[in-house]
Amino acid sequence: MGYDLYWVRVPADLAARAELALAAAEEVSKRADADPQTRDAAWEAYQRAQPYYFRLGNWGMGLRCDLMLEFGMVVPSAVRPEDWPQPEQFGTTVEKVTTECLDAGGGMRKPTSPAVAAFLRARHRFLREHLAERPGIPLHKLCSNDGWVVTPADLRDALRVAPEVASYEAEDGIRKPLDRWIAWLEFLRGGGTHGGIEVW
Repeated sequence: MGYDLYWVRVPADLAARAELALAAAEEVSKRADADPQTRDAAWEAYQRAQPYYFRLGNWGMGLRCDLMLEFGMVVPSAVRPEDWPQPEQFGTTVEKVTTECLDAGGGMRKPTSPAVAAFLRARHRFLREHLAERPGIPLHKLCSNDGWVVTPADLRDALRVAPEVASYEAEDGIRKPLDRWIAWLEFLRGGGTHGGIEVW
């Protein structure tokens, strides 16, 4: 398990560039004569073509959350199960929402009934709410992949106190620089100007 994070709004030119880089990487991977370095370079080019996407495993996200709490970028928050909007509050059911909104391929369709549409609007608002007492990124938004939205305001407050270098204490007791910290900050900055970040 891990976390897939995306800017809320991805510019069309960036998405098109990433599609081209993906096609090139797949083509290189199919070639029998391509050496491992060439394949790696093609996939790295694809990753660089996606400044709107960041992937973290559980350990990487946990470590970032610990450090960001320490820096004041992330603030304690909690969400109780009863805080979530429920379909029944809007006169519908989970089954109706699923049937109406999910297509056979797992993609989303627009709701057709007012009740399902009202539930989805409430859920979308809830996923954007701050739900913390201080400015910064509410911790709960980085602790599950439920589609939380880290808003531009959350990101602005976090980046205001973010250090340019981060390190952690490894098992051997030695402080080590956190891998990809600068890339992480660039991703957060980009999210701040593209509608925020969705956490899946």
